[in-house]
Amino acid sequence: MISNPRRTILFCWEYGAGLGHISQLKTLARNFDKDRFRLILVNPNGVVSSDNDPFDEVCEFSDTSILREVETSPAAGIVSYNATVKSFGLGNPKLMFTRLKLWEKLFGEQTPDLIIGDYAPIALVVARHMKIPTVAIGNGYTLPPTNICSYPKFTNQKDPVSGESLLATFNQALRLARMSELSHLPQIFEADIQACFTDPKLDPFGKVRNAPAIGPLLKSEMPKFNKLRGRKIFVYLTHCKAETRKLVLEALKMTEIPADVYSLQKSREDEAFLKNSQIELLTAPIALEDICQEYQLVVHLGGHGFTVELLCAGMRQILLPKDIEKILLGQAMFNHGFADFYRVDFQRPVKELADKILEAMKGDATNAKLSQYSASIDRTKWRDNQLQLMQQINTLI
Repeated sequence: MISNPRRTILFCWEYGAGLGHISQLKTLARNFDKDRFRLILVNPNGVVSSDNDPFDEVCEFSDTSILREVETSPAAGIVSYNATVKSFGLGNPKLMFTRLKLWEKLFGEQTPDLIIGDYAPIALVVARHMKIPTVAIGNGYTLPPTNICSYPKFTNQKDPVSGESLLATFNQALRLARMSELSHLPQIFEADIQACFTDPKLDPFGKVRNAPAIGPLLKSEMPKFNKLRGRKIFVYLTHCKAETRKLVLEALKMTEIPADVYSLQKSREDEAFLKNSQIELLTAPIALEDICQEYQLVVHLGGHGFTVELLCAGMRQILLPKDIEKILLGQAMFNHGFADFYRVDFQRPVKELADKILEAMKGDATNAKLSQYSASIDRTKWRDNQLQLMQQINTLI
C-alpha cells in the first residue's frame, strides 16, 4: 500500500527586515504535523537564521533589488499606507511584473497546497491568481484590512502618494503578467483566511478593520515580571544606525544605573566608551524568562513581537521607534499607558533620553497598569489564537 505524499505548505514574507516575520512564521509552522505536511520557508532577502526548525527546507527568492527605485524619503516620513505600498514598488510596473512572474514560477515549481504569507502581498496576489488557498497573517500594520476601498492617512498631513495612481500602475503590471486586475488597492492583502495577531488596542487599523485582531501570536506561555528584581536595565538593539547606538549608550552612562546591552552591532569605540562603567556589552541574547526575572526596565527599538511579549509579562519598557510601523505601535502603547517611547529619528539631547530612563525606573501608574494587564491574562490559553487559526486552515486543506 502506497501512503499519501505529504502536502506542501509555503511560508512567505516579502517586506521588512525579516527576522520578526520569520519568527512569526516559525511559530505558526510548529502547529503542523510534519508527517502530513512538507513545510518550506521562502526567504526573499537572504536573511540568515541559525535555526531553520521547523521547516523542511528554505528556498531563496530571486533578488529584484536592481529594479528598485531609490527611496527619497525615510520610512519615518511615511504619512499614509499608500506611501508604505509605494515603498513595496507598486509604482514601478517593471519591478511588479518581475515579482509577479517570479512568484508564479516558484509556485509552479513547488506546487504548494497552501500559501501562508506574512507581509507578502505580491505572493498572495499570485497565489489567488493560481487558485492556491491562502492564509495572510500579520501584526496589524503588516496586515491591513481589505474591507476598505482606500487606505486612511496616519497623520493630518496631505497624502503625498495617490492610491489611485498606485492601483493603476499595479494593474498595468497585472495585465502584462496576464493576471486579473484589482478594483481596490487594499485587495493586495486579500486571502481566504486573514489572521491579525495583535492586541486589538494596538491595531493601527482597528477603527476600520471588519473583524477585530485576535490577539498576539505567542511562541510559548508568557513568564511574569518579577517585582522583586534588582535595579538593572536590559537594552536590546537589533539593526540600527551607529548614531542610535551611541545615543543609547551615552544616555545609559549618564544615568549611572547598571545595564546590560545586547546589540547585533558593536564597535571598539563602544567598548572604549563604556570602560569602567556599569554597562556591559553582552555577546549572546537573553531569554525572555531571564529578562523578566533579572531586570527592571527594557529599552529596545520597538519591534512588535518583543513589545507584545514584554507587555504580556507586565514588564516596563521604553521603545525607541524610527520607522512608521514602530512609531504607530509606540504611540498606541503610550496612549494606553503601557510604555514610554522616544523618537530616535529626531535630533534630541542625550539628557532627554537619560531623564526618561530615570523616570521609568520609578514606581508609578504605568507600573500599576502593566501589573493589572499581565494579571488579566489567562496563561493557560496562550495557544488559543493559533489553535483557532489551525481549525480554519483545516477547512482549506
